[in-house]
Amino acid sequence: MIDSQTRKIIDLLDSRLEEDVAAWLRRFPHIQVISRDGSPTYAKAIAAALPDAVQISDRFHLMRNLTDRAMEAIHQRMPRVVKCEESPNPDLETPLIAMERTSTARKNKLDLMERVRTRYQECHNFSKVAREFKIDYRTVQKYVSGEWSPSTERDRYHPLIPLRPVIEKALRAGLKLTVLLQTLHDKHGYKGSYSSLKGFLGNVGRKKRLDPTDAVHRSQIDRLLFDRGIYDLMLTETERKALIAYLKEHRDIQEILNIVTEFRIVVGAASKAKLDRWLLHPRLDQFIPLKKFKESVYRDYDAVMMGITRIESNGIAEGKVNKIKNVKRQMYGHCSFELLRQKVLNLEYST
Repeated sequence: MIDSQTRKIIDLLDSRLEEDVAAWLRRFPHIQVISRDGSPTYAKAIAAALPDAVQISDRFHLMRNLTDRAMEAIHQRMPRVVKCEESPNPDLETPLIAMERTSTARKNKLDLMERVRTRYQECHNFSKVAREFKIDYRTVQKYVSGEWSPSTERDRYHPLIPLRPVIEKALRAGLKLTVLLQTLHDKHGYKGSYSSLKGFLGNVGRKKRLDPTDAVHRSQIDRLLFDRGIYDLMLTETERKALIAYLKEHRDIQEILNIVTEFRIVVGAASKAKLDRWLLHPRLDQFIPLKKFKESVYRDYDAVMMGITRIESNGIAEGKVNKIKNVKRQMYGHCSFELLRQKVLNLEYST
């Protein structure tokens, strides 16, 4: 619980139950405005304890809930990776030609390496170059010596790497993972868990799949939900064309992206009329996850409308929650809630 004017934590509660929250709120009958997330428990507790208080549903949580629902709808309709030859329309004018992957991040890193080398040739001082470019002097040494190259993926050691031929042979023979794990334990001294084996096989499978230039990845679609356009993503020209072709071929995915974009416009416009029009969108009911979001908005309509039209938000609370989590980590989870409460409040009012 945070005072929006002093920006200080008032108290911490050890319960999320409606009765406990309502009992605490009754101690402060002067409260007029409360900003909260979309929890129905908090909404009921506030209504019971402070029926005249204005409830505001936080905009960040609204957008997060919508994007989570939209992502769920997209994942129901699209696999993790789609081959380019499966997605584009052959009648499109632009052919999909495989190109070498050269992302913006890689280009920036190569440019930095070149500038570091040039500067070192001028001064011949690793520490001075490191200070000027704000990087570690050992990194400067690697750049200058040419021992480092900007790869797109780091190779990490895994205890199953030496046993990969054994694993592949067992899988080709149709051996179940549980039996394979027991074999690795008994005959090869492997001490890892089932989840570790499954995770290793997942990584191996991903590395065998197509290069990103040859496929449309679902993660690219997911990033478009977060107020980004196709040209804001770090994609090669071929990847961009493949993504555009996929969206043209799959109008339902494009419709989900449009719905999220339109809601973001509603929030930015702070307009009740636009919110009402968005809720009447004819395609919302065709996507079950988005329909559930619409129903949740109707259940909490007054608070959602206040969240869109008023300036208050949960921004202060989110920052304080991060602070409390840091204190909890320092306590290693060994202390009681009351000690955590006292420590947080002492820190809050001693600074």
